[in-house]
Amino acid sequence: MSTQPTDGGGLTVTAVICTRNRADWARRALESLVAQDLDHDRFDVLVVDNGSTDDTAAMAQAVAGLHANVRWCSEPEAGLSRARNRAIDEARGDILAFLDDDAVAYPSWARLHLEAFETDTTVLATGGPIILEWPDGRPSWLPEEHDSMYAALDLGSEPQTFAGPPFPFGANMAIRRDAFDAVGRFSVDLGRRDTNLVSGEERDLLERVHTAGARIIYIPLVPVIHHVLPDRTRWRWLLRRFFDQGRSKVLIDDVRSRHGRPYWLRRGGLQLARSVGWAGQAIGRAIVLRPWVDVIRALTAAAKAAGTAWECLWVTARRPTR
Repeated sequence: MSTQPTDGGGLTVTAVICTRNRADWARRALESLVAQDLDHDRFDVLVVDNGSTDDTAAMAQAVAGLHANVRWCSEPEAGLSRARNRAIDEARGDILAFLDDDAVAYPSWARLHLEAFETDTTVLATGGPIILEWPDGRPSWLPEEHDSMYAALDLGSEPQTFAGPPFPFGANMAIRRDAFDAVGRFSVDLGRRDTNLVSGEERDLLERVHTAGARIIYIPLVPVIHHVLPDRTRWRWLLRRFFDQGRSKVLIDDVRSRHGRPYWLRRGGLQLARSVGWAGQAIGRAIVLRPWVDVIRALTAAAKAAGTAWECLWVTARRPTR
């Protein structure tokens, strides 16, 4: 890691909300940040409006007019990574603390994140628990292990160092500003864009931080409540999420590797075969009336393999013939 940690004392934090066409949800997230118990001379809030066409800008401006430590800016080009990178440019704090626009933070959230950096100057990133709030109860068909697709995170009640995946999710993470100078920013080839559910930009960045030898720590005392939006409680959304998760892994690998067309063709063919196999298992489980949760496990595995195969073929198409 080329950068040197700053002195832990007297650090400041900018809390960031990146949002697009979710004015009502973003208002709740923003209200939770306005209510933080950290002194305003050490804490400010930045709302990045990512090209919204609803009244997000008016809402953010209205809140900023009432609170001197709240600001907003516009990043018109759609893409969560682009919005987060804009936040890096606009932030005033030594630490950037990210909160999703459909999440709510407790009053001590910013202060406890900040204290972790002040206590240990070798820490470059922190994350905390993410508790899911379902609109009408958790779906009975959803396998427990799939909660991570909704950004759920719970590593227990003791602080610990992230040694590898899972890493913190963007719904509840903080990063020392110096880290972006050392390892780069969020990849604009990854991350949500409109209805696209491609992800992986947080993991990609934090893996670079981890590989550089910096510490990423889990703080159990800084949970956030992450509201699951109603449209995400349908199994069709979950299949789309897994399909794009498969695509995300390929996109990350493509950015980092120099593999040629034969590699991507082989990988795509293998994943296509796996997708067909998992789809067959799903049909078989449905025929023998296995619990719906077992059918979903097979369907999501098929969707993820299909997404991987799809993106492998696109990577192959982009590769020049040699």
